[in-house]
Amino acid sequence: MRIVFYGEATASLALYLDGLAPDLAAQCTLMPPRRMAADFPLLARAGMVVFVRGFEQVWRSGLLAALDRARVPCAWFTDDDLTALRHEQPGFGFYSSRRVQAFAERMTALIGTTPGMCARLAAFHANVLHWPCTLNEAALDGISPSGQERPTVVAFTGGACRVQGLRDYVVPALNVIQRHELWVANGPAAAIPGTHAIPFQPVFARFLSAWRDVGPHILVHPPGKTRNLAYKSPGILLCALYLGAAPVVASEPAFKGIGADQGLTRADSVAAWRAAFTALAAAPARERALARLLVHARKAWPPDGPRATISALLALAAPGGDAAKARYDAALAMRWAPLAGFMWRERVRRFASHNQ
Repeated sequence: MRIVFYGEATASLALYLDGLAPDLAAQCTLMPPRRMAADFPLLARAGMVVFVRGFEQVWRSGLLAALDRARVPCAWFTDDDLTALRHEQPGFGFYSSRRVQAFAERMTALIGTTPGMCARLAAFHANVLHWPCTLNEAALDGISPSGQERPTVVAFTGGACRVQGLRDYVVPALNVIQRHELWVANGPAAAIPGTHAIPFQPVFARFLSAWRDVGPHILVHPPGKTRNLAYKSPGILLCALYLGAAPVVASEPAFKGIGADQGLTRADSVAAWRAAFTALAAAPARERALARLLVHARKAWPPDGPRATISALLALAAPGGDAAKARYDAALAMRWAPLAGFMWRERVRRFASHNQ
């Protein structure tokens, strides 16, 4: 294993790893966290461990310190500014600038998914690498034609920061489509009257499967209210392609330089959202938009887009072969286990979550 991404198979990784060129994919492995004590020897064998997004458990458990002792270089991959989210979402209170700085100092590199995210990470580390989205052609297979034999299905898959935008802009504009349904994931958006909800699916493959069963015609991405907006990626446009749903978005940095010629409809007022829905109510218009978007995606997010970044990580990686086997054996001999304080904290957290 050369580069091991230690994280779950969410959109935060799938939109960047699933479409890699075969030679690049061969250098990257996804390892979802399970039991840290059992994970540690496997991670010690890697050439490079890349932590994904949140690192509170890695830090508190002592796993990062153990990898330091095993001489395994580590990097950090993130598609959000966690220091911004700590003021807005539950579960991010740990991520103060001071803690992010302390964590970053232990990394060989930080990896951002947009130029804006990379600029933010540069405040914490001198070596910042850009990893763009990659189009996964295999995910385009199996999309059913949208057709007109049923109501126009409008899908909202965004986070809580966009729910107010959904209420203020999308819902009032939907009345221009005579027969329509608004589908959302369970959560704050499901409280909007008249919506249809499906269970939230964090694993990206299950997310695609669940939403394909719904069969959306239009995917909406209304304006968000968050300090993190400047760092967002255009990954929602890949989701639109994979679901066969024409995208309508609010103007924000993620979509700079992408417009109607690339199959994207922008809307920044209720009138503009009405115009967008009117234009995309017919299947041929949606199909034209998706065809243009696919042309753009193939140019903008090719399978070898992260090649320079992967090469830079490999240059920093620990040796493979016998050296990797020696690291693995040494890690087994260490009999490392998470710190006792961390284990008690985890037991309390699980107990609290089960009794909510």
